[in-house]
Amino acid sequence: MTFRKNRVRGSGPDYFSDISMRNTTGFTLGGTNVIVTGNLVTGTTQGGIITQGSQNVAVTCNTIHDLVNEHGLYPDTGLSAVVVSGNVIRNTGRHGTGIKVQLYDGFGLDANNINITGNSVYSSGNTAICVINTAPLPQRATSAVSVTGNSVYAAGQDGISLRYVRGAAVCGNSVYSSGRHGYEFIGCGGVTGTGNTTMNAEECGIFDAASGDMTYVGNTIINPGAGLRGVDYQVGIFVQDGTEHFIASNVVRGTESMSYAMWIAQGGESLTVIDNALSGGAEPSLRLHGGQIRFLLPGPMSSAQGDDAIYNLPSDLQRGTMPGELFGAAAPTSGTWRQGSRVHSLYPAPGGPMGWVCVNGGSPGGWRPFGRVET
Repeated sequence: MTFRKNRVRGSGPDYFSDISMRNTTGFTLGGTNVIVTGNLVTGTTQGGIITQGSQNVAVTCNTIHDLVNEHGLYPDTGLSAVVVSGNVIRNTGRHGTGIKVQLYDGFGLDANNINITGNSVYSSGNTAICVINTAPLPQRATSAVSVTGNSVYAAGQDGISLRYVRGAAVCGNSVYSSGRHGYEFIGCGGVTGTGNTTMNAEECGIFDAASGDMTYVGNTIINPGAGLRGVDYQVGIFVQDGTEHFIASNVVRGTESMSYAMWIAQGGESLTVIDNALSGGAEPSLRLHGGQIRFLLPGPMSSAQGDDAIYNLPSDLQRGTMPGELFGAAAPTSGTWRQGSRVHSLYPAPGGPMGWVCVNGGSPGGWRPFGRVET
């Protein structure tokens, strides 16, 4: 099926303002081998729906704007092999996301191989781009998701949101102004977020809750907490619960409307934090919960509380005066460490070591003493 170069103009808010008419769309299509390209949709309640269970779908290069109630593009539950690319979506309805890929447990369908790339979303009433399971207690996860190279401007809620996704790449996206978070990840696993930018998120640049095996590398977060609401979650990178996080080489720059540049709250087990540049904020740049820290080499930090300030550093580690210096009473016996990691001795004594170095990465890996103190 091909739906190509059509023009659909609805009657706008004077006719479609009742939410009960929310499924009056520019197109509602589904099946196998569906192509939707080069269309213009305006004035309807939603732009377009791809019906549940569809496979091998390409929605490309469409322009959708000035909707009344809901979503720009709505690929519904249980889809596989879907490409949403090169679309321009402006002014979705007051409840509407720009692009919403849904999974719902009640239909007994799985969703996988979802590729959302190179789209531009302006002024969405709700989240600009989301992949979500909307069941009350989600059991299924969408898998093999790619969200890359998209641009978001003035999102009503989150810029990009993934909920209950397993295996995803979120790379090279830009979010300019969002009513809550720049990027939101809830209940996810195996997600890599690299090379993304967010500016002027009203709460968090990156918000991560109850997720595991998450990687955030090389992202740039400017002016999080722009909403000036005084809420706890005005943070550059916020991690709540979850395990196995690798957070490296990110840049967070805020003002005193941001509380912490990075906050690992209520968990943070098996956490690696390496070489992030954190600046601005009313509180210390880095706040830790005290969970198991795998490797801590924070990078340059500055805030209203002073340079290199860390709140709640775990009691069995102490930072030195140089970036990356860690001190302990013995070689680590838990956690996962990289080869070359070092822990300096808190109590050097004649005949003993100056510290311990990891010679074989692992959990906890192989450690050997270094720098024997002469007697």
